[in-house]
Amino acid sequence: MLVYPQLPSGATAQYPVRKIRKTRTIVNESLDGSTVRFADYWGQTCEWKLEYQGLSDDEAQLLQDFFESVEGRLKTFLFVDPTANLLLWTEDPARDVWEKSPLLAVSGGVDDPRGGTKAWNATNNGFAAARIEQTLNISRPYEYCFSVYARGAAGTEVRLSIGATFSAEKIGPEWKRIRVHGRSEVGVESTSFGLELAAGTAVDLFGPQLEAQPGASVYRKTTSRSGVYTDARFMEDRLTVTTTGPNAHSCVLRVLANANNI
Repeated sequence: MLVYPQLPSGATAQYPVRKIRKTRTIVNESLDGSTVRFADYWGQTCEWKLEYQGLSDDEAQLLQDFFESVEGRLKTFLFVDPTANLLLWTEDPARDVWEKSPLLAVSGGVDDPRGGTKAWNATNNGFAAARIEQTLNISRPYEYCFSVYARGAAGTEVRLSIGATFSAEKIGPEWKRIRVHGRSEVGVESTSFGLELAAGTAVDLFGPQLEAQPGASVYRKTTSRSGVYTDARFMEDRLTVTTTGPNAHSCVLRVLANANNI
């Protein structure tokens, strides 16, 4: 599976993103003139317009090479939405997408920092560290930020991880957003993102979020759909790169995907 490239850390380019979600309604008209309308679930699409500005020679070549590798609109690729939460079922840890250690107990209905009851409690009942995590099958190395709101007894430590990258964070009785930033490894087919609790530790958690960028943005709830699209394609057959100066280029890329093809 080809994966849309992410510009390297420290890239000079700026690229505002415009995302458009389109729905479709099917209308059946009877002989008597009456109509029946219903939403076409599989007809929903998402479009992204990425306006790259200030690309270096290497960055422009990276995008050009990828565009040529998929032959414009011809081939599909995996696209990671730069505006979305890449995790699934962020408020339902009982779902199978969340891999949990055998002695880690989770339960929902806990008061959350937004005034609702969408947080959940995680308690490690074992005698060794326990984990809860999700795994993404994205082979190209990406830069990520994994964050979550957490609270617990004063001085409680939570370890967040992106693959082999860990960050130990101290929490207390007030909600605190903790995070870890890092890159997935080169040459691996998948990367796990999650948190680890020491033996006997209990914490409340809310709003786990994974983003393909160095920092955390506002939390976005997900259910069965996330920001990973497995069957995206470009909307044009020609990529025009404009040179605005020495080592400075710009281009516009438009990507289309079925909104439910995750």
